[in-house]
Amino acid sequence: MASDWLIVWIVGGRIFFVGAALILAACGASRSERSIVNRWVGLLAVIGLLLVALSSTPTPLYAGWMIGLLTLLWAFFRTRKFIARRISPKHSTMLLAAFWVVLIAVEAPYHVRPALALPHGSRVAIIGDSVTAGVGGESILWPQLLAGSTRLDVNNLSQAGATAELAIEQADGIEDADLVVIEIGGNDLLGSTTLSDFDRNLELLLAKCVADGRQILMFELPLPPLMVEYGRSQRRLASRYGARLIPKHDFATILRSGGATLDSIHLSPQGHRRMAELLGEIVAVERSSP
Repeated sequence: MASDWLIVWIVGGRIFFVGAALILAACGASRSERSIVNRWVGLLAVIGLLLVALSSTPTPLYAGWMIGLLTLLWAFFRTRKFIARRISPKHSTMLLAAFWVVLIAVEAPYHVRPALALPHGSRVAIIGDSVTAGVGGESILWPQLLAGSTRLDVNNLSQAGATAELAIEQADGIEDADLVVIEIGGNDLLGSTTLSDFDRNLELLLAKCVADGRQILMFELPLPPLMVEYGRSQRRLASRYGARLIPKHDFATILRSGGATLDSIHLSPQGHRRMAELLGEIVAVERSSP
């Protein structure tokens, strides 16, 4: 359905690139000598900026606000004579375009799947909520499917209803895991957890998971509009503790794909298969020596 596609592109963050492309198109079109083209340039830039805001992309705080403000100023005042006498429209357009190219370059890596390699028989601990633990009655969950397809030793520590705070207790069971996969934060995002509490608890969780030689994978949270600060916190802490982020677009695509969920959040058997397939594509298992 078209509505599912749109939701995935919004909460998965891809609509950011559509908005940025519209702004760059506006910059290019502003050089046209045709008045009918120039008449729509400002509107095109504003629409692009609205799409960027709708995407809840966790861009660096001050950079995002600064570039957004510059875009609005450029859209409304670039042709005003009292501005043009002081600032060259050509130079201001080139500067704005350069800012957006840099912002795209900063954001793009977060939409690329990480690639990990583990020796045959490595131990994997999975921390999560009901997306991983299920809601009861499931015959098989995606961690079990992952274990079966990769021959990894998978320990599913997830619990239904878990928040980042409760996940700290799950981390007690990771023991000597070579890889920790974290799928957490949905209940914080949709529940009553404040941003400061989420930030503190996620940091405690990641600090507990860190160990020499251990790799950490974390699902980036698909973000509804105006919830950008939770994503900014997640990215900042992932960088601090060396966790690799699974793109939120991949997660959102599974949640919104046909037949993958029971209620738009909790996975159906088909959804659990798709999650296992996603992790199987990210984690390469090295063959044991003959």
